[in-house]
Amino acid sequence: DWSSVREDPAEARAALAPATILHDAAVTIEGVTIVGSPHVPRAGLPCRTAFNREPEELVALFSRLPRCDVLLTHSPPAGHGDLNEWGKPACACPELSAAIAAMQPPPRFHCFGHNHTDWGASRDAATACASAADASLAGERALQVAKIAGDPVARR
Repeated sequence: DWSSVREDPAEARAALAPATILHDAAVTIEGVTIVGSPHVPRAGLPCRTAFNREPEELVALFSRLPRCDVLLTHSPPAGHGDLNEWGKPACACPELSAAIAAMQPPPRFHCFGHNHTDWGASRDAATACASAADASLAGERALQVAKIAGDPVARR
């Protein structure tokens, strides 16, 4: 989804070649499996774009994510990087949280964006999380994530 105009996905992929597009797909690089998914909850959004989904669609899409070391998503999971400027959950995706909880083993690192008001790093029992929606502080965030995560993609 580049804009409000519908583009041909094949044309978009060709324009980005030779990059690997992780649209509900995986790639393994030097033994580290990386999975990417662009979907976000539609709730509260005024329009439907290519990646906005209803809850039942998100459950189906996220339940098919393969085992991975690194998970890259557009949407934050509930409880990580999902608060608005008033400290209330704003764009949490409980369907993504449930899918991650069901992964065995869970990803060691999860990087996401979407919410520009609650960036930073956090951790649950098995996964280091990084909300990186604002690239202006990317270096500072990378250091914060490294401190929390340790070595998040160390080979198993």
